[in-house]
Amino acid sequence: MRPLDMIRRSEQRSGGGLARGAAVKLIVVVSCVLILLAGTGCLQRSDFDQKLAFIVRPYGFNQIDWEFGTIFGDFLQLFRERPPTGQEARDKVEEYFLLGKKINILRARAEAGLDGSADAEINQLLEQQAALSDTVEQTLQRQLRQTIENAGIYSPGYGLLRLKVNFPPVYFKLEEPPNLLVISPKDRIELTKSVLLKSDMSLATMAEIEAEVNQLNVSSLVTGLGGLAATYPSIVTNESDLRFAVETVAHEWVHEYLAFTPLGFSYVLDLTGISSDSDIATMNETAADILGKDIGALLMQEYYPGQDGSGQEPPEQFDFDAAMREIRKNVDHYLAQGQIEAAERYMEESRLYLASKGYYIRKINQAFFAFNSQYGDSPGFINQIGLDLRQLRDNSPSLSSFLEAVSGMTSRKDLDDKLGELSKSR
Repeated sequence: MRPLDMIRRSEQRSGGGLARGAAVKLIVVVSCVLILLAGTGCLQRSDFDQKLAFIVRPYGFNQIDWEFGTIFGDFLQLFRERPPTGQEARDKVEEYFLLGKKINILRARAEAGLDGSADAEINQLLEQQAALSDTVEQTLQRQLRQTIENAGIYSPGYGLLRLKVNFPPVYFKLEEPPNLLVISPKDRIELTKSVLLKSDMSLATMAEIEAEVNQLNVSSLVTGLGGLAATYPSIVTNESDLRFAVETVAHEWVHEYLAFTPLGFSYVLDLTGISSDSDIATMNETAADILGKDIGALLMQEYYPGQDGSGQEPPEQFDFDAAMREIRKNVDHYLAQGQIEAAERYMEESRLYLASKGYYIRKINQAFFAFNSQYGDSPGFINQIGLDLRQLRDNSPSLSSFLEAVSGMTSRKDLDDKLGELSKSR
């Protein structure tokens, strides 16, 4: 899962906020076993789980229906006209994301009450964008496959079998991903549960769900996602710029790759509650973030050198990342002292302060930090695992060697041992 980047004032969306996040696609065998156990009653659900299930049931994301509908639709594509390639295809990719930018601006103006007649134009632009989606998906899939191959990355286990096979296949859909309900205890920041919800939800519905879940004495947040690898094909938001989309496609593919390695399988065990380990979750998400950005940068340099955005951003007068780290530090202090209400007041005051600086986050609470803290390489949420993985990447001779190193890890100790080997070799 990869949540959306922070959205500045000019591009604010109703589901906005910081959501950076990605969940690994479950290995089919594990999924089937768990479904079987659940169906036979072997997995006992707690009273909390039963109450939570009752609250979210009307809003759940139906993954089975989505999978069948998507795969059947793509099967029908085989009988359609073949999409363009080369420069024509790249032009259509750039056009697609330019349309997306226009749509976001119009929506932001409409939601701010600045343009009451934007709906007709938005619908027209959406139709134009939809007509390009098949070409854009197939073009980016082809480009990412080539980029991965050029980086010397092949199937998991390549070091043993030496088979130059691209696996798992790069396969994604550009559309609005599901929302995610995130749950944390109130007295500490810890991601204890997450539930996929349908994508077409209003802000009022999100707030209603959170209010009901919070009655169970937890902190909750319904957040939008930039990408999701819990499905296959993965889902990547169609409401971003080209670079974010490319990085997200790569990020989700890394999750799918890792699912067939020790690190990814350990994450599966954590996600299913069989063997909980928050460090493993952070290692997975951070590694996917690092690799997704690096692979995305290679793809942009090769195919869209004029769209990489380097040098185009004006210098920030307000350091959001530093502010977010300070907020988190103070929240941890309040919670360590048992001052839950003070921590929650402080987080709301901080949210309003960030809004005054042009950063709109719908809600900041324990669940917000629990979710985003998985991404240890994100500037506003850097943690020690993130720093350690970044050090390992900086000292790896290639992307493929970094991926090989992290994919074999099954614990934080493995990461520490690897860094120890690096320090001894210097």
